[in-house]
Amino acid sequence: MRPETAYAVGRRYGIDLDDVHIRVRDHEVGYFGFTNSRQQVVLARDAFANEQEMARTLYHERYHVGQLRSGTPYPRTDGEAAGGLRGVPGSADVACPNCGQHRLRLVFTGDGVGFGSLWCDACLWGIFVSRAAIPEGATVLAPDLSEAGRRAIVPNYRIVPPDEDG
Repeated sequence: MRPETAYAVGRRYGIDLDDVHIRVRDHEVGYFGFTNSRQQVVLARDAFANEQEMARTLYHERYHVGQLRSGTPYPRTDGEAAGGLRGVPGSADVACPNCGQHRLRLVFTGDGVGFGSLWCDACLWGIFVSRAAIPEGATVLAPDLSEAGRRAIVPNYRIVPPDEDG
């Protein structure tokens, strides 16, 4: 788990990382990475799960680097970091858009601000949301929970790919 691996994956997937500093926190699990206020990409162990996960993470974090470089301020508060996630209900009877089953689950990891994992227990497709303010009453995992402990609660679901047109 070295930055050189990330740069190599970025080259293979056409992600411009030439002017991006990458750091690795190989002892941390439960998230893929983040972009810090110094416009550095910090990768965690989960980003190294496979090449596709690494590419998704790099693309996502490179977008945040671009935002910061274009003048978007780094979030100073939980509310700023949350963006549109304020008011997410603790539970809702909503059908999965992939399989139609009413088995969606939402679990946050963090302390105040963290990331959200939303998946369907039936088809195991879902999404991952970074920099989310954790709503009151939500199911929350500790950031230092072991990978085995996290996997006992959050399955290894497949990430829904982004739309091709946008």
